[in-house]
Amino acid sequence: MGIGGMLTVLPLAWADYFGRASYGAIRGTALSVQVVAQAAGPLISGILRDYTGDYVWSLWVFVAFSVIAILTAVLIRVPPPPAR
Repeated sequence: MGIGGMLTVLPLAWADYFGRASYGAIRGTALSVQVVAQAAGPLISGILRDYTGDYVWSLWVFVAFSVIAILTAVLIRVPPPPAR
């Protein structure tokens, strides 16, 4: 239900929200950002753990990133239809 639903719903939401003509560009950009974030997350967490001695700061950093992502998702608006 969790990851399976996200893998199914997210591409459908992108296509519905931005249109199928932009789907490839949206997916390519979003997945590139996702891969970089997944690679940087453990590095950030490890650096903060080494610096502070525990994982508390890394958890707060990831909470802040999550809040920023939620706000971005809430504030984004449907783009205007392309000119013909």
